[in-house]
Amino acid sequence: MEAMENRLILFPEGALYIGAIRDNDFHSHPAYQIVLGEEPFQLRIDSPGTGPSNTADNFPTLRTKAAIIPSQRPHSLQAGRTVWLLLLDPDSRWGPTLKEHVSREPLCHEGPVRFPDLPGADFAMVPLSTIRPAIHEILNRNFGIRSPAESSTRRRHEGISRALEYLSNHPDLHVKLADIAFHAGLSESRLVHLFKEEMLLPIRRHILWLRIQRAVRAVQSGHSLTEAAHAAGFSDQAHFSRTFKQTFGISPRDGLARNTSVKLCQER
Repeated sequence: MEAMENRLILFPEGALYIGAIRDNDFHSHPAYQIVLGEEPFQLRIDSPGTGPSNTADNFPTLRTKAAIIPSQRPHSLQAGRTVWLLLLDPDSRWGPTLKEHVSREPLCHEGPVRFPDLPGADFAMVPLSTIRPAIHEILNRNFGIRSPAESSTRRRHEGISRALEYLSNHPDLHVKLADIAFHAGLSESRLVHLFKEEMLLPIRRHILWLRIQRAVRAVQSGHSLTEAAHAAGFSDQAHFSRTFKQTFGISPRDGLARNTSVKLCQER
């Protein structure tokens, strides 16, 4: 693979980071983490069942070129060269499948690593129609995991369309479920069920994604992290930073650094 600048692609179900990993302290997050390396990387990960005396100093160390790390498992990654780091929300379409294959121990692959093709570094936008097949390819060709089938191309329910329009135009995204349901013309329970069925994410997770989008766009426009956090409806920079790291596994200061090309996936 050719050298490239660090790249971060954010999408509703998670993120894909391509680049160097530096000072990766022990951390955990809800997302499943899939790591592919050009060369073997070192992974230190908490081993379940060892009791409260287990500390980061004696976490088992693995050396591999491909691994899937279970949700909420403390780990640290050290890589001398470029890695692909894919994070997938456990509530996404891939969550149940990953839980079935990677419930307690990390899943490693020792054969040749297969990297999917993505648009060049100068791409203006990454459509979901590009990133989702790439995720399928990463899981299937490297770990033999078949992704769930894409939902059919049926027309979106009008109530969900109204809900999405209401949310996209809301000034700060501090919204009550009852208000969204009112604008959608649906009951709250029907809205929650239909939204997850059609959007493949819970509605609260979608709202969080919209707020993160707004904050990222503000940073890209030259605003500070504090200004971006307030513009997107977060209480302060710490709230935004904490949410960003819990969602994507890296801090916004690192993920939105100047040497990183950041793109937001768009539906089309």
